[in-house]
This record gives sequence, structure tokens and C-alpha cells, in this order.
Amino acid sequence: MGDDPAPPSLLDFFAGLCGPWDTACFIVNNEAKLIAANQAGVRLLGAGATDWPGKTLTDFLTNPPESVHRYLSVCARNRQQVPGVLTCAGNDGVDIRYRCVGHRIDTRASSAPLVFLRCNPSHNLADKFIALNEQLDKQHRIQNQLLVERDQLQVEIAERQRVEEELRQTTKTLNLIVENLPDMVFLKDGREFHFLQFNHAGETMLGIPREELLGKNDHDFFTQEQANFFTGKDREVFLRGEVVDIPEEPIRARDGQTRFLHTKKVPILDERGEPAYLLGISEDITNRKKAEEALRASEEKYRTVADFTYDWEYWVSPERQFIYCSPACERITGYSASEFIDNPSLLETIAHPEDQEEFRRHLSSAPSPSGAEYESEFRILHRSGEIRWISHACRAVYDRNGTYQGRRGANRDITDRKHAEEARISLEKQLLHAQKLESLGVLAGGIAHDFNNILMAIIGNADLALVKVPPEAPVVEYLRNIETAATRAADLAKQMLAYSGKGKFFVEPLEVNRLLREMLHMLEVSISKKAVLRLNLGEIPTVEADATQLRQVVMNLVINASEAIGDRSGVISITTGAIECDARYLQDIWQGEGISPGSYLYLEVADTGCGMDKETVSRIFDPFFTTKFTGRGLGLSAVIGIVRGHRGGIKVYSEPGKGTSFKILLPSSHAPAAPDAPREQGDQWQGEGTVLLVDDEEAVRGIGSQMLRELGFTPVTAKDGREALAIYREHPGIEFVILDLTMPHLDGEQCFRELRQTDPQAKVIISSGYNEQEIFAKFAGKGLSGFIQKPYHLNSLREAIKKLHKE
Repeated sequence: MGDDPAPPSLLDFFAGLCGPWDTACFIVNNEAKLIAANQAGVRLLGAGATDWPGKTLTDFLTNPPESVHRYLSVCARNRQQVPGVLTCAGNDGVDIRYRCVGHRIDTRASSAPLVFLRCNPSHNLADKFIALNEQLDKQHRIQNQLLVERDQLQVEIAERQRVEEELRQTTKTLNLIVENLPDMVFLKDGREFHFLQFNHAGETMLGIPREELLGKNDHDFFTQEQANFFTGKDREVFLRGEVVDIPEEPIRARDGQTRFLHTKKVPILDERGEPAYLLGISEDITNRKKAEEALRASEEKYRTVADFTYDWEYWVSPERQFIYCSPACERITGYSASEFIDNPSLLETIAHPEDQEEFRRHLSSAPSPSGAEYESEFRILHRSGEIRWISHACRAVYDRNGTYQGRRGANRDITDRKHAEEARISLEKQLLHAQKLESLGVLAGGIAHDFNNILMAIIGNADLALVKVPPEAPVVEYLRNIETAATRAADLAKQMLAYSGKGKFFVEPLEVNRLLREMLHMLEVSISKKAVLRLNLGEIPTVEADATQLRQVVMNLVINASEAIGDRSGVISITTGAIECDARYLQDIWQGEGISPGSYLYLEVADTGCGMDKETVSRIFDPFFTTKFTGRGLGLSAVIGIVRGHRGGIKVYSEPGKGTSFKILLPSSHAPAAPDAPREQGDQWQGEGTVLLVDDEEAVRGIGSQMLRELGFTPVTAKDGREALAIYREHPGIEFVILDLTMPHLDGEQCFRELRQTDPQAKVIISSGYNEQEIFAKFAGKGLSGFIQKPYHLNSLREAIKKLHKE
């Protein structure tokens, strides 16, 4: 109990009456300070038995303190019960809401009224307490008025009378509460267990008037066996010194009917700790017992209902014998109910081999003591051999005494749903892969643009140096090597677009064997010194392909093969040949959705390296897949993009420790291969006039200006589209414009449009890393005068300008 003033008799009554309740009860003052709480209340608050005194209700609740004070204020002002909601934090951190009812209590010991709170009431006991307490309130007000009028000289007499009156009223209130409770309440002496008090509900349950009961014990009314049981429980209460809960007590009433009671017996000790009284509260659960019996009877109907359910219902005994198996099992498994009953192991046998171990482990596991439901999904083999998906749910069954009775389960055919899920997942993977490729395409475009600008400066300076030195000078060879290396680097920049699978290829009939022979020296110097490179070139037709892209494929695969071999000795073999592919051969091909059966050229790169497991093989073409193993991973997203762009596919075979093989299939062409382009020869053509060179890269503007001066022109430069428009409008004598396509502020396409609006006769040459077909497709019908692909040579620039002048 708290230390706030409150009548001792009220607190004793509260402890004796509300203490054994399962309903949480409290007495608080108007500041929410706890005056009293029963054990159920302490459990609700989550505090220990000695933790709550001196604290307020708001210390334990998660309600806002102002809402709690507002609610208590309403309770203190009203004479009627006031409903509300209290919230406490549960053990798992989730708030638990309790419905409560509050009522005002007036006492002389406190100037302000107290509030009685009852949370989640399961009986009408507290309601009766509240109703009767209203009568006590009225009597208190009358008595207070009389005491005020008393002479102060009779304080001691008045105080004694007040205490006696309060005790009398409290006793009367207690008697009224007990008398009107729906449960049987009785009080026995602590030695001989004679009945001292007995309420009306007890008379009704037993059919015995209280006048006959008072002063007597159980042996005076019940059989010897029953009386011994009751008095035995009475003695147990005082031996244990705590509340004894008797969930079910059969008792024979005077009218001959048997009733079932749920009884709680509470020990009441005197100041010396000796047994004084025994308080008993009994709830009549006869109707609940009848309902349980009715439930058991209804279970008999379960079999009839289950026979007609769509799901496969079953019940197996603790010995794993079928007690029941519904007819739906035949539709789902192909086996009849009688086959399962005759052969219980069939339940394990039909499980898919990959799921069988897990399902067998579940069937052999110990049942859950709580009867919790087990759920899983697994595959079965239908009698026809078809694989079907099953949604399985089961739980342990216990009888009323807690004895394990086996498992009851239900199986549902979810094959169609699984197929729909697999289709959805496949579509999501395709979409994710497409998004990754798109991201790489954007990245590749940006890198290629910057890379081409750097190469432009290298190639331009090499070209200008070759013009300035005599052909027989020793430095010419080095300059030619610089020019050749920069040109190959430019080809590499074009490959970056292949990561998106949408790069524009320069496709022509190509002899793959000749391309491989030309690459042989470069491949040999690119691999490990411990790896041996072998060419096995067969008789093959030509293919429609981009030579630069195909070189990139071969280079990536050979370098990856070398990395797989590592520091050990090994062999890398490149094999070509022709093959006729049917639909069956093309089933397991990568990126082969659009490939049709027919004639193909194959190019296979195989190694004797470390190899890969199935999980790694399944992800090697993911653009963002990287690992730290010594094998595949880098560059393969470019390979698959190029192959897909050529309407081809890839077969991959690999085993850990045995090596890897990549077989690329490309459609056969049979068209004659294009002859080698002759080396570009320069001439001495010269032009004149002012040329506007527009590019966001300073290095490109610098080398481009030098090239134009070498060709006889006067260059004017601009770093972006806005500056170019301003210069063009200020210099009406500009012959033509060389315009970069990718620039900040105002890009080449927008600048071109503005230039043509300013001067419809303006001549514009677009300069870009994209190829000619793409640019002319983009500017078709818009008056584009020419195109030159970055990075360009001096002769390429001369030819583009000469073509412009001829037109």
C-alpha cells in the first residue's frame, strides 16, 4: 500500500477482496499516485512487488501523462463509473491496451477524493463495488455535515465516533458487495474451517440456505470423500501460505445436480502470522463444461466435413499411422486414401528427392508442446511422374489431459501459383539486367567521349609531326607507332558502347580465321608466360560482324583464360568451325532467346584453369558481378553485349579444377569478305577562309586549330554552344562550322538548330565519337553538311572539308 491517507479498513478490504482477482485493480489519488494495487495490477504495470509504492501511475504507462491526469480528474468529478484505456509496454516492446473503468471514492482521511481503477474486468465484482460505494459516498457527505456542526470540544469523542461509523459503513459496504457478487464468496475460520459468511450466490449454487451453513463445516453437508477433498485444500492454503487455484471442483448440489466450480482460496493471517480466516471465491463453470462437451461432439462431424474439402486433410497417430486421410489426396498425388492408410511411408516416398530429407526430418521431429502450427512448401512426385508443389501445414494434437494424439495436417496443390511466381521472377530478372545494361551504356558513353578527346590530341599531334619531318627521318617510325597505338585505343573506346548491347556496329562480311591470325602476336604477349596459346582453325564461312567488336570478344576471353590458369602451366586453345544447330542444342544457350535453328560459325576459347562452380557460372554475365577468385568475372558483360548485338549466343561449360570453355555461335553469312582498306594517302590540297571550331575540350580545340591552319584556314574557337552562337552572329564571314555533339550548357544538336535558324545556309560538320550512320540518322532532313568521327587524322579532316567544298 502507498503512504497517502486512506482508511485502513478500506485498504484491508481491498487487499482481501481484490488481492486474489485476476483483474488488475488500483486505488490512486488525483495526482495519479498509487495508493493500492493488487497482484494482477502489479503484473500489469510490470513492476516488482516492492517497486510501486511512492510512484505514480504515469511512471508505468505509455499513455501521455497529461491524458492520464485528465482521465483521473474526470473520474474524481463524477459519481458514475468512467470508462477509459490504459497502455503498458509489453515484454516484446509492443504496447498493450487495457480497457479500464474508474470511479470516485470519498474518504475522510483525504481532502480530495480517491479513484478506484479496474482494468479488463472479467467479473461484475468491481461493478458491484462501485455501485455500493455510491451509497457510502452519500452517507459520508451526511456524516461530514454533522461533524462540521459538532462542537470542537468534543473532538476526541467525535473522532472516535467517526472511526466507528466508518468501520460500520465499510463493513456494511463489504457485506453488500459480497452479497451481490455473481460468484460464490465464503469465509471460514482458520482452524476448524467453519463457515462464517456466505453470500447469496453461494446459496443459489448449492441450494442450501446460509442459516444452515453458518457455524458448520463441509462434513455437515457433503459426502465424506468430497468433504475430505475440500478440507484438504483448505489446509494446503495455510501450509503453502499463498493463494491456491483449483481449476475444476465437481460439487453435488442439494437438488442432485452436479456443478463444476473454479475456486480460489486465500489465506488470511493474524498479526502473529497464525491462520485467522480462509476466503474462498468460486466461479460456476458448469455451462463452460457443457460447451466443451458440445465441442467434442462437434468434432465427430469433422470427418464428414473434411471428406468434402478441396485440400488434402489427414491425421497421423504418434506411431505415424494414418487415422484419417481425405479423398482429395488422390486428385493431388494420384494415390488413393486407402493406399496412404495401408502404406504410411508413402507420405515420405512421394516427396521430391531434393526435398525428401527436409520433409522426413519434419515428420520425425518432436511435436511442439504449445501446439504451434508448422508450415512449409515442398515438391512431390505425382503418380504420373509430374512434379507438383504442395503448401503444407500441420500441428500437434493433444487431448484435454495434455496427451499427444498425433499430427493433423492439410496439403494444398499450389503448382499453378509457383509457375506464376517463377514467370514473374524471370521477368523481374530480365528487367533488372536491362536496367544494369542501360546504366552501363550511359557510363560507357561518357567515358568514350572523354577518351576520344584525349586521343584526338595524340593523333592530331602525331599527324602534324609527320607533316613537318622528312619521310626518311628516324623519328617517323616512332610517330607511326604512336599513330597506330592511338588508333587502336580509339577502337577500344568504341567497345565501351557494347556494354549496353545497343552499340552501333560497322558490320561487314568477315573472315574470322584471318582476324585471329592477325591477333595472334598481340594475344601471345597479353597472356601469362606459363600459358601456351594454340589455334585450331577449321574451314568456316564468313560472318556478318564488326571486326573491332569481335577482337574485343576474343581479347576478353583469352585474358580471362590466362587469369584462370594463373601461376600454373596451362593451355589456352582457340578453335573455330561450322555447325548445324537444332532447337534442342540451342536450349541452354546464353542470350539465345532470338536464335533460330540453322547454320552457325563457332569460335571456342577453352582453358585448363581453375574452373567455376554452377553458382558462379550463373552470374558471370551480370554487369556488376565481381569476386576475388582467380577466374572469370571482368569483361564478360561486354562479351555478351557484343554477341547479342550480332544475333548470336554463348555456350558455357566449366567445372572447378577442370577448366572452362566459352563457345560463341554466330550466324553464317557466306558473303565474300571485304578487302583490306588501303592506307590513307595525304595530298597537298589547301583551303582558305574562317572556320568556327566548337568543342568543350581545350585540347581538341588546340589541335583542331593547328590542323585547320595546316590546311590553310583561319580557325576561331568556342567552348560551348552558347559561345558558338555569339561568335557566329558576330562574324558573318565564317565559311563553315565544325561542331562537337556532346557539350554542356547547349549541346551540339541544340546549337545546330539555332545556327540553322540564324542562317539557313550555314554549313555545319558534326564531330563525334558516334559513327556516321548514327549521326546522319539523327540529323536526317535537317541540312547537315558533313560528319567526321573522333578522333580523326589530318587527312580525314582534309577529305571531309574537300567533300563539303565539292557540294
